[in-house]
Amino acid sequence: MVEFREILLQVLIACLPAFLFPLLYEKSSRIPQRKVRKTCHTAYSMGLIYTCTSSMLLCSLFPSYVWSGIPINFGILPLFALMLYGKLREGIILAVLYLLLYPLYAMRFTFLEFLLETGLFLYPFVLLTANYFKRIGRRGKVAVLTVIFAVGELVITVSPYIFEEMKVELGSIVTIIANILVSVLAGSLFVHIIETTMEKEKLREQVIHLSRKYFREAETLQQMMDAAPLSITLLDQKGGLCRSTIHLCNFIV
Repeated sequence: MVEFREILLQVLIACLPAFLFPLLYEKSSRIPQRKVRKTCHTAYSMGLIYTCTSSMLLCSLFPSYVWSGIPINFGILPLFALMLYGKLREGIILAVLYLLLYPLYAMRFTFLEFLLETGLFLYPFVLLTANYFKRIGRRGKVAVLTVIFAVGELVITVSPYIFEEMKVELGSIVTIIANILVSVLAGSLFVHIIETTMEKEKLREQVIHLSRKYFREAETLQQMMDAAPLSITLLDQKGGLCRSTIHLCNFIV
């Protein structure tokens, strides 16, 4: 049970960006509409940077080794999420920070273990996939993110069996499978929440744009009616007076 408790703790920390991103992005969207287009992408990037960096740091500060050597560290999940959703520079900076933190929790610091337990060999592939990832639909993003998460966690969890003569126990096999399944679920959760948040924000901006457009057209129509030398009256559905020109008001008076 201790092993699964450690996995659960790491998963909750790794999924913090998925839960905190909507809150941060919603706050950043409460700015005047004229400034939204200029700052929307910046707020989106900063929200991902803050949440993914915090999650990655917490995962690296609370790692664990179960079954005499299987590393449990899900910090690679927010790292890959930022690489795919964020800018290239942001992904590289967070990757360097993640690599610098590795000696703090590594049991044995060797180059091959460093290469596998940090997933370093996957970084170029993830960064090169980022542009394609941003263009595909939600289902494609779920597939790409879950595969990358699963491969990264698989490499990390089986790394002790590559370099050491460890016995393959039933508990260790269950732990490895649980890590992979959790990575798949985390990938789906990341994409679902982030994409849903972005879609809601787009709909909100469209509603605001249509509302502003309606009021501008209504104001233009009123100005045309006031300037025209005609007596025009607009009635609502109940037959009540809705709008009228100044000429008609002057005529009635």
